[in-house]
Amino acid sequence: MKKPNQPLRLRLARPNRAYANLIFGGLILALLLFAGSLIGQVPAASAQEPAVPAEPPIAAAGLNTHSDRCANCHGPSGLGDGELAANLPNPPAAHASLEYLRAAVPADMFNTITNGRIPQGMPPFGSESSDPLTDSQRWNTIAAIYSLGTPIASVGDGRDVYLENCLACHGEEGQGDGPDAQGLATDAGDTGSLAYWSAISNQAVFDTLATGQIEAHETVADLSDDDLWMVVDYMRTFSYEYTDALAEFRPLKTAIISGAVVNGSTGEPLDSEQTALLRAFTQDLNVTLEMTTTLDDGGNYTFDLTDVPQDWFFRVGVTYDDVEFGSDFGQLSFDVTELDMPVTVYESTNDPSGLNIEQLHLILSFGPDTIQVSELYQVNNNEDTVFTGESGNADLGTFEMSVPDGATRVNFQRGFGSIDSFIPAQEVIETESGYADTLPLRPGDRLQPSPPAALSPVPSLPGVAPSTA
Repeated sequence: MKKPNQPLRLRLARPNRAYANLIFGGLILALLLFAGSLIGQVPAASAQEPAVPAEPPIAAAGLNTHSDRCANCHGPSGLGDGELAANLPNPPAAHASLEYLRAAVPADMFNTITNGRIPQGMPPFGSESSDPLTDSQRWNTIAAIYSLGTPIASVGDGRDVYLENCLACHGEEGQGDGPDAQGLATDAGDTGSLAYWSAISNQAVFDTLATGQIEAHETVADLSDDDLWMVVDYMRTFSYEYTDALAEFRPLKTAIISGAVVNGSTGEPLDSEQTALLRAFTQDLNVTLEMTTTLDDGGNYTFDLTDVPQDWFFRVGVTYDDVEFGSDFGQLSFDVTELDMPVTVYESTNDPSGLNIEQLHLILSFGPDTIQVSELYQVNNNEDTVFTGESGNADLGTFEMSVPDGATRVNFQRGFGSIDSFIPAQEVIETESGYADTLPLRPGDRLQPSPPAALSPVPSLPGVAPSTA
């Protein structure tokens, strides 16, 4: 058979980033989700006219629907391990598993999604649903399921097998228009049409090839089973736009994190030979990796990484004049394999004249015999230096806070990212006059809430006034 003169086109879309960031909500009722769909075994072929999509479904678009309506039961990768799976009367199908997809018939999958299976806990998602999916959404979801269960390596290797053994008769997109097609004793047929692939399973196509049922396929039957399965996976993409759905879950082979370190007080690059520390954090902000490197003559650093999980967060720190300064947090991904993370350091000062309380919020909650007092204040450092406390040693305290006598259950939290997000302020210490934060005050604003403090018994409203060093 003739080999192709041109590379074969592959409908390949980039994965949708929104899908990699799945947030599963237990507040959504299971019966309103497309989570119970395709439960149990692959349905038997319907006696009615098989459903056919109007145009090739798009897997990347279907991943959004799968995330919103399927993943809570079927799992983010379609393996039947969603967080609500245990609550269903029957286990949800692992519809992206090898076993399921080889036996699945898309037209039957479409009918199941449309009409539902109430006894198994799955409502309809066609016109009878209170929140229906459109025809294209249902077909796109089926395309997403095929992409989830079909490794990109199988599609790529299958393409090579197809080029070598099938293209000459079946043509670039399986339409039976290859250069050798006219010399066949029987019509090569259109194996690239939506109608063909909607009504047939991968297993049925494999069996046709493996058993040599068609005379022209006798040489193809000499291929290994692995080659045949890969070519079937590839030919299936004639009927939908494939995407590498699992790209978001695979570690990145290589990545680069780099940046410049500048002295914000002088405007000059930091001297070479200074050390930059890269930390990687897990989703729960535990440090999972640390690397160091020295700055070059221009005050720049570079970290070359390999096998990087895409759910890690990164931050680069530089210690200057005994104060650690850090970059913003960054995250690598399938689309972003290089990060520019600059770091700005500052000269230190023990002069508090550049500090002021930009905002102060006082919240009082009255109980039968206690008052809970919460203060939230925003401290502004207007200088281009970092304030390390009047002693010059931040460990002894930089920003002092006092609470009334008799206050109990005192605790401190720190603004993190926004006024609505807080983390425990573990750097606050107790002093002779009250409490003090030990973090240096860098230029710019930061939120510093004072403690919710319970006062008992109720005094005449005492003042809880912060003081600055």
